[in-house]
Amino acid sequence: MNEGWVRLYRKFLDWEWFELSDMVKIFTYFLLKANYEDKKWKGIDVKRGQLITGRKQLSIDLKMSERKVRTCIERLKLTSEITIKSTNKYSIITINNYNSYNIKDDEERPTKRPTKDQQKTNKRPQLKKKKKNIKNNNKQIIFKKEQEFKKGLEEFSGKYSEKMLDEFSKYWTEPNKSKTKLRWELQPTWDTSRRLANWAKRNFTFRKDEKKITYSKKNLPDDYWKSKSKK
Repeated sequence: MNEGWVRLYRKFLDWEWFELSDMVKIFTYFLLKANYEDKKWKGIDVKRGQLITGRKQLSIDLKMSERKVRTCIERLKLTSEITIKSTNKYSIITINNYNSYNIKDDEERPTKRPTKDQQKTNKRPQLKKKKKNIKNNNKQIIFKKEQEFKKGLEEFSGKYSEKMLDEFSKYWTEPNKSKTKLRWELQPTWDTSRRLANWAKRNFTFRKDEKKITYSKKNLPDDYWKSKSKK
């Protein structure tokens, strides 16, 4: 199992999860542990690009908590990097597009090597089209994530004003430079309820009669400061 290799392109640096070390760690682990060819394990067919494991075993091998392992796996599923078929004893993880990372020996070398000029000519339109597809796909993913984030805020509409929730949403759904992840996804931990409470405190905003009133030295009534001085 320790023999062989996998192909890792430089474009991996632009992978939407690359900024999170745990994500890189677990995905490269899957690539290196996946079957190079179809095999059987205890009477079960394990195809090329698949591996059998579980959260506890991954936690031991990767020296990560089971909670982190679960979070990383859910993120990989969300962006269709992997698919999982689980039982009460183990999980079969399938790496989508496994052939992009590990090609078979008979596919490794072409029978006739094209010239450098031919390579450049053939690659240019393909690369351009591929970049365009990736860009369009990223836009769709980002839009979907934004909508899901906004939908998750609906349960707080009775507690906070619509304007505050809108500002909160705009701030935390701002994408990163590569347009692959939202600001909130880059946080090591996330609890929407607590984040909203802190947001409201920092802005000193409160709801009254469905209107947001901001209390500050400028807009508090003069009587307020007089009463304070008497005390």
